[in-house]
Amino acid sequence: MTFEKLLGTAIAMSMVCLFWLGVNMFDGWVQRNVYPVIRLKFALLRQKIASGKAGQTAKNLCRTLGVGKKHIGR
Repeated sequence: MTFEKLLGTAIAMSMVCLFWLGVNMFDGWVQRNVYPVIRLKFALLRQKIASGKAGQTAKNLCRTLGVGKKHIGR
């Protein structure tokens, strides 16, 4: 193996290792900073649904406010 091929292989392998290290660092950052926020939002949403507060808007939409009448100006 010539020196150029050895040097090229070493550079390619070091680039792959640095890329993999960067991917792992980014994944660790996402797990520390992004996932807890998402879990918290879903937990709050679960609590809302369990308490029945989330369905109040659906009840308001289903309410019949004079079916067939035109409500102009509202």
